[in-house]
Amino acid sequence: MPRKNIVTLGVFDGIHRGHQHLLQTVINRAKRRGAVPVVYTFNPHPAHILVPKACPPMIMTMRQRLDFLKKLGIKKVVVQKFTRRFARLSPESFFEKILQKKLRASEIVIGYNFTFGYHRRGTAELLEKMGEERGVTVTVAPPFLFGETLVSSTRIREFLRDSKIGEASDLLGHPYALTGTVVRGRGIGGKVLNLHTANLKPENDSILPIGVYATRTTINEKKFDSVTNIGPNPTFGEGPVSLETHLFHFSKNIVGKKIQVEFIKKIREEIRFPNPRELMAQIQKDIQTAKQCLQKNRHGK
Repeated sequence: MPRKNIVTLGVFDGIHRGHQHLLQTVINRAKRRGAVPVVYTFNPHPAHILVPKACPPMIMTMRQRLDFLKKLGIKKVVVQKFTRRFARLSPESFFEKILQKKLRASEIVIGYNFTFGYHRRGTAELLEKMGEERGVTVTVAPPFLFGETLVSSTRIREFLRDSKIGEASDLLGHPYALTGTVVRGRGIGGKVLNLHTANLKPENDSILPIGVYATRTTINEKKFDSVTNIGPNPTFGEGPVSLETHLFHFSKNIVGKKIQVEFIKKIREEIRFPNPRELMAQIQKDIQTAKQCLQKNRHGK
């Protein structure tokens, strides 16, 4: 790895507007200096190993993060497997073994709340001091505000849990999306309701509450407007919570395909209907509502 590496470090869950601002700083500086923009990230989330009960659900999968970083223009991503042994590295050892020897960083850009090393003893201030002693430039990015809201993965998770999809997307700077494989479901959509649905087995952690959502679904890089239900389909007896998406003007069998579902707005809560006929009538209304939501979203309203 060449000596001229501009490095940033973090989990970058969601790659929200604050992350994007920091990453763009790295990319711009690398271009000016003829250097390589490098991201050093962790998998799994450190809290998953150190305090599993307190570990937050992840907004993005590792694959989503890697794909997004590539689209932004990050040339190299180093994924560190986070273990208890790795967590025992002192801040000094982390700087020497990881930042200097492994990453060969000539410049480091971090967020204001970044910590590193054993018991998180390494702070932004300590990193600046170490960098100054060793001739490595350290830049600390200040908190990033969108309007008057501090952008953070924690705040975004709160919005998602409250079904505030628009607010979450505003902070993310892109739609919240789930990815996974289409699997065979209970057959309710096709056999009972005469409605083609894709039953998604998500790779993402569960954050969104049960309900019906206006969505956009990507298959083989092509997007389709859609409506998505998250829930146990109580009209047909309580089953496991599933995620079923109806794509408009699409009826192909896509079982086994990888898809991505972007969430735009929550339409309503999932409720139990007296019979399938009334449920089908409501679904037709949901489709029209979803189309209106997606049309408004498309035109920035």
